[in-house]
Amino acid sequence: MTAVASEVMHVPSEFFCMTIKELEDENLGIGGKTIDKTKKEYFEKHK
Repeated sequence: MTAVASEVMHVPSEFFCMTIKELEDENLGIGGKTIDKTKKEYFEKHK
C-alpha cells in the first residue's frame, strides 16, 4: 500500500506514513445501508 500511495501522491515512500483504523460493520455504510445489514441481506440470498 505504501508504494502505491507514495506514487499516487508523489511523496517518497520513506516520508509516507499510513494509519489503518478498522471500523465495526455497524459503523460503516455503503449505499445508505450499514455494512452489517448489507452482509446479512447478501448471506440470506446466497445460502
